[in-house]
Amino acid sequence: MEYVEGSARLVGGPDYPGEAAFQCFACKRLLIGGRRHLGLMDVGTVDPREEQFYSIHEHSTPSDIAHALIGFVEYWEPAKPIGRSTPNVPAHIASAIDEAYRCHSIGAYRAAVLMARGVIEAGAKHFKVTQGMLEKKIIQLGEKGLLRPVLVESAHEIRHIGNDAAHGDYEKKDPENSDLVVETVTEEDSTDVLEFMDEIVDELFALPTRVQRRQERRNAAKSAQADQDGPGGATG
Repeated sequence: MEYVEGSARLVGGPDYPGEAAFQCFACKRLLIGGRRHLGLMDVGTVDPREEQFYSIHEHSTPSDIAHALIGFVEYWEPAKPIGRSTPNVPAHIASAIDEAYRCHSIGAYRAAVLMARGVIEAGAKHFKVTQGMLEKKIIQLGEKGLLRPVLVESAHEIRHIGNDAAHGDYEKKDPENSDLVVETVTEEDSTDVLEFMDEIVDELFALPTRVQRRQERRNAAKSAQADQDGPGGATG
């Protein structure tokens, strides 16, 4: 990225967040790079025993801001979503998994959790588990032997967190401080949910496919050995 001269600016706030324009060397498009705290930041020195700070304030020049920002960018806009490819999964479910990861990668954690919740329901429907609400579908996946007990519990955790987002419960009281309101879906929540989702999808789709392929290879090798041994050859 190449800094666009004179573009660095403070964008408001007590910690003096700053942004600047940068041009991509490859595609030549412009991006905004920013840092949330420029007022006081450790940028390091050659001598590890020392610390060097830039003090940025409302009268800092674009050059000063750029000097504090370049090399220490925390975020880029527009953000580039990062998805995930999931083999051995029906295309419509793989697409939803990819979208869940894309949402998570740009900080859209409620949307990521909602997509993960939808993946669990779509997985149940793929196996003809269609009766009742999601809670009942998850129980039936366990009863049919499609999910181990621990993954049934994981699916319920996805359901619980997803329900808060789906029903508009975006905030809740902090249990340790009743005067503090916090978001119901955090980055940690979203990370946990996606990990649970991956394990459930692997159990439903990928693991059976891998086992089947392993069996097919073993049977093919056994058949080839039998042909090589001829009538009366080794068995076992």
